[in-house]
Amino acid sequence: MPIPYLTREDVTITARTATSRLPGRPSARGLVFYGGLGAMAVAGALDWPVALAVGGAAWLVRGRRRDGAVDVPAEHDGSARGAGRKSP
Repeated sequence: MPIPYLTREDVTITARTATSRLPGRPSARGLVFYGGLGAMAVAGALDWPVALAVGGAAWLVRGRRRDGAVDVPAEHDGSARGAGRKSP
């Protein structure tokens, strides 16, 4: 059975590729929020499935808002104002 030979550059490139896909460092506000959810779950004030669902939903919403993936319909963003009106 052949054993693959890995060079230092192969390992470095693979590590950089893997770490580039990881999320950035969380903000202080995010640490307080998720830490509070965890503390409430540990203390029993919140069931852990509920804390997990709230944390996951918050993470998804914040991730979409940061990426700008939230689409606003044309009738709500102000760009379509006056499009249906006739000029005097």
